[in-house]
Amino acid sequence: MDKKQVQEELAKKQVEELFLRMALKDDDPEQALKAYGEFYNRYHKFLEYTCKKVCISFGYNKAEVSEVIYSNTLIKIYNKAESFLNIDKETSEPDKDLRLKSWINKIAENELLQIKRRGEHDCLTFDNIPDEELPELTFDDTPPGEIMLPEELQLLEQAMLELTPTEQAVIQEIYLYK
Repeated sequence: MDKKQVQEELAKKQVEELFLRMALKDDDPEQALKAYGEFYNRYHKFLEYTCKKVCISFGYNKAEVSEVIYSNTLIKIYNKAESFLNIDKETSEPDKDLRLKSWINKIAENELLQIKRRGEHDCLTFDNIPDEELPELTFDDTPPGEIMLPEELQLLEQAMLELTPTEQAVIQEIYLYK
């Protein structure tokens, strides 16, 4: 089987299969990296958006911060793939996707908090936050509909739902470049 056929085969796999292959990185590193590549193809745009959103919500609008969080989050996802194996509890693909995106968002938030805790990164200086215990990077199995959002995010989510898919895509694309 050539590379293109392998990629096409992986593109058909469900996300939990990709995480299972990534979790077995010690046994089969080649398959794990291929699964990670497919995960990256599917979710890298969402991760970019999430990292920018997390930085903005914490008041760090510099692109460098977002890039550091982006790369650190990708590494954590690969290294902690086994933490997300219980995704198969969900029955529908949209619910699995929402859980995965929630988990990715939590990892990105924790990455920013860890950088803030250390007080600096290569080219940036942050205000130190108290040395509090950060939550472990485990999967939160709270159903997506029950996750509480700040009031502003709830209003934004309601407004976005009233738009057509094309209008939503345009607004998300504009937001990415701000």
